Amino acid sequence: MAGLYGYGLADLGWDPADLVLARGRRSEDVLWQLEEGLRSGAVAAVVGDVAAPDLTASRRLQLAAEAARVPVLLLLPPGAAPPQSVALTRWRIVSRPSRQGRPTWCLDLQRCRGGTPARWCVEWDDEEVAFSLAAEMADGSLAAAE
Repeated sequence: MAGLYGYGLADLGWDPADLVLARGRRSEDVLWQLEEGLRSGAVAAVVGDVAAPDLTASRRLQLAAEAARVPVLLLLPPGAAPPQSVALTRWRIVSRPSRQGRPTWCLDLQRCRGGTPARWCVEWDDEEVAFSLAAEMADGSLAAAE
């Protein structure tokens, strides 16, 4: 699996020194580490690069995240079928070329409990250190093309 890339995070304004990477031989080990991170009270978010968890593991993570009031992000392998999950949302994020040379991603909200699926394309602005709607979203040309 791809994992997180510290230099890429630094380009987005995050200090890689603030990142704690935990690895396990099995997905179950990584899921346990995520749960323990949530219970520690010392993290702003947990991110796991794992194979799709089963419903029991998914529910345990959801309960721990709700108790800690901390988001959990699970990175699944590219092309993996969406797992059965109790997660509140499911996203698919894909990088894409930008007309303005800025890093650009399309964010597809595929599932949202109590909400409606939607799509946004965003680009990263190094000077503002912030995301904004990609030009084709802001001017409506992406919607017209779909």
